[in-house]
Amino acid sequence: PPLQLIVAGGGGAFAHPTHDQKKHLVVNSTVSGRALLDTGSLAVEVEAEPDYHFRAMKFYPSRMRSRILALKNLWLPFHNKRFAVLVGFVYFFYAWIFGTSVPKEFAPAPSESIFDLHIASGAALAATARANPTFFFLLLGLWVGLIFYVDTRLKHKLWKWLNGPIKLTLSTIHFALHIAALLFVSAVTTVLTLKLFNPVIGAGMLHLKLFGGRILQGSSVSGDGGDANLRAMRDCVRNFDWTGGAAKTWLCVPQQLSQDAFYIGVTALTQAATSILVGGVIGAFIFGCYWVIASLLGMHQDAFSALGIKDYKNFLRMKFEKNKLTIYPIALDRVPGPREWHAWNPKKHPGDAKLDHRPLLVPNKDMKPRLIEDPIEIVAAEGPGFAAMHFRGADSEDPALA
Repeated sequence: PPLQLIVAGGGGAFAHPTHDQKKHLVVNSTVSGRALLDTGSLAVEVEAEPDYHFRAMKFYPSRMRSRILALKNLWLPFHNKRFAVLVGFVYFFYAWIFGTSVPKEFAPAPSESIFDLHIASGAALAATARANPTFFFLLLGLWVGLIFYVDTRLKHKLWKWLNGPIKLTLSTIHFALHIAALLFVSAVTTVLTLKLFNPVIGAGMLHLKLFGGRILQGSSVSGDGGDANLRAMRDCVRNFDWTGGAAKTWLCVPQQLSQDAFYIGVTALTQAATSILVGGVIGAFIFGCYWVIASLLGMHQDAFSALGIKDYKNFLRMKFEKNKLTIYPIALDRVPGPREWHAWNPKKHPGDAKLDHRPLLVPNKDMKPRLIEDPIEIVAAEGPGFAAMHFRGADSEDPALA
């Protein structure tokens, strides 16, 4: 009968892709051309046996379903928020160094709104890398890291040489997209901070200072006898105009609060949070697109580890009988989440009383296992086969070899 190879590895922490697995598998014979015994004058060898060729009959999940699951990486910023935050921190770090190091002659003009962004050019990026060695090595490190990260798997002798060009091409495109996104995030963060968050924070602090000053002085600041600083704050708040230009709207805020440590700290934290949020969403989306393309090309199983899919578990149940083994490949398409279990208590949950193996946890809803394919039956042959052996350096009639 033909050999059957059953592989079930669906019990891990997350579902692995199946669309990158081969449909045909060649396995070398375990004793093909291999010396089993060599004791000087005596050597025992076995006849060369042909390789074993296997053809996959079933994949779980199916290869098409696996490709569809890979598309979930397009929603990576919202599916894997911790990874998005990590990417956001990296974007913030790069944008911070770029914004504080770009030469003035290459700095983009201030943007009036997010609909009219003035994004720094490639020349500004190159000039910053030339002016700041730290930024240069950060860019170089990112590019080299992405080159080594590409998981090319061409093994055929005719195509193996393409691994290098593929790694260089994909990593360079990936790097260019992140750099373009970095410049965009820097521009968006700057305009949101200067045109929205800083005015709101400044106006709020001026109101608080004005209100607090009135309470401390015990009088109104509307007269000429009021404190000069309070009068300036009053005029600033009274003339605050959200519809005017940058020179008219909130120029009084930095004039009044430019030396205030709390204002400086709050606005810095706001700018950092904005950069992390915007950069995390955009950067994680770029990574997700890269993982989708790479996964569909048979690379990067970590595309599925980033998704952390808990479903699509599978295992084998085996029934042993005399001269017969029956294997049941069982699939569990959906696995209950952490909040979909409860402690087993037959008194509180009468429906669980039928469970006589006393489990610690039971699911809130019954799971629905199913067979991946029909049961596989293996019937024992009349007796095991033996490989033909030849002896060298000794008499085959020697009773010791009988």
